[in-house]
Amino acid sequence: MILLCPACSSTKIKSHSSYRLRQKSNDYLAVDYQLLICNNCGLWFKDNIPSEELLKLHYERLVAEVSPWNYASRLPHEQKLDNILSTLLNDSKVLDVGCWTGRLLSTHYPRLKVYGIEPNSSAAKIAQENGLHILGSEVTESLSSFGSFDCITMVDVFEHLREPMKILNCLLSVLSPGGRLLIVTGRTDCFPVWLAGSSYWYFLCPQHLVFLNKRFCHWFQENKPEIKVSYMPIRHFDFQLPRFFYELAWLVCWRFLSPHSPMLKPALYKLPGFKRFERLREPVMCHMWKDHILLEIKKTL
Repeated sequence: MILLCPACSSTKIKSHSSYRLRQKSNDYLAVDYQLLICNNCGLWFKDNIPSEELLKLHYERLVAEVSPWNYASRLPHEQKLDNILSTLLNDSKVLDVGCWTGRLLSTHYPRLKVYGIEPNSSAAKIAQENGLHILGSEVTESLSSFGSFDCITMVDVFEHLREPMKILNCLLSVLSPGGRLLIVTGRTDCFPVWLAGSSYWYFLCPQHLVFLNKRFCHWFQENKPEIKVSYMPIRHFDFQLPRFFYELAWLVCWRFLSPHSPMLKPALYKLPGFKRFERLREPVMCHMWKDHILLEIKKTL
């Protein structure tokens, strides 16, 4: 079977690494994967992408009432989005794709007309109670029947898309001239990814399928003359210096000293003292690094 890039459909694909990894999950999405890179557009993606039916089943089974994403305070990326949304005129139409319980837009209701798309039915119900008008469970061509939007947000959703360009094109088609599509997602061109490679924690999530970087953004801009793309590296959580050094030390030790690192030469495993690094089975989950981006796509025409 010939592999195609899920964004540009190119066959110019190379492997990021020679080894396969087991994703962190106990359900039906847990499969081995190899990370691939498109030489045409720069997108990183997995060679083993679950079917749309399995993904829908996975998202529907998530429990919204005990969500781990209901933080007490606004996170750094949310604060940046709040600042942008606060500049919109009263009664502007804003759509949040993958709105979950409506956390992002509910604070801007009723000043703004807020809409959402959410595949989890229980989360969508809570979002409605928080003021959002739910337009459906997925992005489809029928979205145009609701008119155009002044701003569209998509936070921690892009990495879940099986067909990223299809979704982006659909969203741009319902974006008003001068409107902005704001995307928050992980990025591959950062130091922790360089250290951990294909084993980076962000890639181990079975529902994370495609991954952005600056090269892809340049390609996207070149192929869409009607838009202007801005790329801002960001972190998801407030910076804490002790945690930063902890994550750095863990990543370096895992990369160069842990016997579980696939990038370590087998001969080094036999050296004295390596047993103490046995507990470093995988790269630590990083919160202090700017391993995400805020992608602002402005429609100029």
